[in-house]
Amino acid sequence: MRAFLVYDPVMIASSGDALSGAGFVDAIRQKLLPLIDCLTPNLAEAAALLGEPVAGSEADLARQGAALLRLGPRAALMKGGHLEGDEAVDLMVTSEGVDRYAAPRIGSRNLHGTGCTLSSAIAANVVLGAPLPEAVAAAKAFVSEAIERGRRVTLGAGAGPLIQGRLRTKL
Repeated sequence: MRAFLVYDPVMIASSGDALSGAGFVDAIRQKLLPLIDCLTPNLAEAAALLGEPVAGSEADLARQGAALLRLGPRAALMKGGHLEGDEAVDLMVTSEGVDRYAAPRIGSRNLHGTGCTLSSAIAANVVLGAPLPEAVAAAKAFVSEAIERGRRVTLGAGAGPLIQGRLRTKL
């Protein structure tokens, strides 16, 4: 049985700071993306991988997700947490279509690691036997709960981490 690969392309922080050097994006496009089962870019990372402006709407997210699929991954979970609105919306784009995952936006400054946590929770749920759509739904619920748990916590002066509980699955 082949491993299921979830890849969070940690290239650009939510703050907009670049986390990688020259040539990194080309290497990801050419060498890594064809191996990936589920790519989970944030808005800035998707834009960098495509050489396009950052998505500003769900329609842009869906279009960019489809463009990323042409680079090789079997699914692209387009993380739209930085889009405007009352909901935090992610779109999973596959060759079969687009699935929308939404949760109420939770006001918190403690959002450090949300993308990495989401990707890890997706992978954990897949390993536990969940099909990808269910794994994404469970992971999104897990991250939303962690944001809610941590929203009133003060740790230091900057953005704090999520406060995580147990990973729950429907299996």
